[in-house]
Amino acid sequence: MLTIKNRAEGDVHVLELEGRLDGTPESASIQDTIREVLEGGCRKVLISLEGLQWINSIGVGYLVASLVSARNAGAKIKFVGSHGRLVTLLRTTGLIPNIMQLYESEAEGLRDF
Repeated sequence: MLTIKNRAEGDVHVLELEGRLDGTPESASIQDTIREVLEGGCRKVLISLEGLQWINSIGVGYLVASLVSARNAGAKIKFVGSHGRLVTLLRTTGLIPNIMQLYESEAEGLRDF
């Protein structure tokens, strides 16, 4: 099950993902949340992957789809995460550093907007 906590840090919208990002309806809600944030006028989104316990290829697909939606809306999404396994998965697929910007801390990600 995926839960999404969201909050504003200045002009950056921070989404904290917790649980499992997979093929469940709860996981698909990440795309709805991104859409709502973008429709609300936010153009800077930082997604924390720190609370993820599991991600599979469908979950990775949701992240990529969110990036595409943001870019089409003229927005930027950056990610925070330091999990060895998760970072290894995203690097192995070539998403980091080619597609996704990943930071080790929220402060670092916020500073880089």
